[in-house]
Parts: sequence; structure tokens; C-alpha cells
Amino acid sequence: GPLSEALGKPLSLQTLSMPHAQIVFDISLPCLEPAAVQWAALDWSPNSCYPRTWSDPLCQVPCQENFRAQGEYRCNTAGQWDGDARCIPEWVI
Repeated sequence: GPLSEALGKPLSLQTLSMPHAQIVFDISLPCLEPAAVQWAALDWSPNSCYPRTWSDPLCQVPCQENFRAQGEYRCNTAGQWDGDARCIPEWVI
């Protein structure tokens, strides 16, 4: 073929291993409920973030009136929450 002609010598093809398929299971641990957030909206609870794994969306905490959300929680692959979700007064800079 063209490759053996380009190299100037005959080539042989040898199969060393057959193709295979591998099924990978998601073994990441789910995060339990995160810590409660002071001044969170009254209809929010830490249970709102449960269950989550690392591939799920962030857990954002809505806040009560006159407070604004800062930060969020993210579930990591070890089943622990990363980040910091808080509700801070709107008048704090």
C-alpha cells in the first residue's frame, strides 16, 4: 500500500490485542445536607440540596428579603460540600 511504498519496505500488520469495551460506574459519593444558612429564605432548607453528587448543579441558597446570596455549595467527588453559601444584608458592602 501507499505507506509501505513511502517507507521503501513491505509492512505487515499484527493484531496484539482485541478491542474491548469497559463500563465505568459512577462511584462518587453523594453529599448529605449542607450546613444551615442564617437568613435563608423561609421556604429553603438544607434538605433542598440533598441528594447531590459532584456532577450535579451547584446548590444555591435563596435569601430572605433585604438579604442577598453570596457564594454557593458544590458537592465534590468525596461527598463533601465545598464553598460557602451565605445571606448577607443588602446594606453591607
